Amino acid sequence: MRGGWRLVVLLAGAAAIGWMVWEQAPRLAREIGQGHRFRPAEAAQITAISCKVWWFAMASSCDIQVVRPGPDGAAAEPVTLHDLRIGRASTGPYTLLERDDDPAVLTTDISLGTTGYRLAHLVLFGCLGLSMAAAAVHDILRRILGGG
Repeated sequence: MRGGWRLVVLLAGAAAIGWMVWEQAPRLAREIGQGHRFRPAEAAQITAISCKVWWFAMASSCDIQVVRPGPDGAAAEPVTLHDLRIGRASTGPYTLLERDDDPAVLTTDISLGTTGYRLAHLVLFGCLGLSMAAAAVHDILRRILGGG
């Protein structure tokens, strides 16, 4: 079982990064492609913003808590928007935006303004995840083929 922990760590790291990319990529792609179609939200409101800085201000993550009214005046529906980006988190005021043809699609002006940093974060971590997966496959093949 020599080196077994290395394989476990590589697989767990690749899976965690893959999950993060899977969660962030659709919203980012939608915002890059349709960023011009957002306008200030009419019914939804930001209730809380929590930002963390990682690795000595190399990256940041923000969770934006949003409440939007349910259909036909039903109880409020909570939504959380997650932003991961390279660089510091914004300290300025956030403006909640909704897409003009679908008010259920929400974002913020800060999110739209930092799509480049968010894309860089996604690409960087995607490459790291692929490298970890390739190293895990190499380790598995080496064990199967008896290369040491």
